[in-house]
Amino acid sequence: MTDENKKLISYEKGLSEGNQCMAIGAGVGGLGAAATLAFGAICPLCFFVAPALVGAGLVKRILEKRKLSKNTKSTISQEIGS
Repeated sequence: MTDENKKLISYEKGLSEGNQCMAIGAGVGGLGAAATLAFGAICPLCFFVAPALVGAGLVKRILEKRKLSKNTKSTISQEIGS
């Protein structure tokens, strides 16, 4: 496996982790909303954790996409130069 392939796999793993983080945040938010409807009160943990998880997932995805974009541009410029 080449170094390029390892980097690509690393970026894809980071994107996947970002997606998982957002999905967990959405799940916690849904659980908090359901608990609010059922019991009339929201769990403070759900109130703060759900948006934090979604935000962390978004940041992770943005950073990984930037790394992937930068790596792709440098690879293309290296191939053109060679």
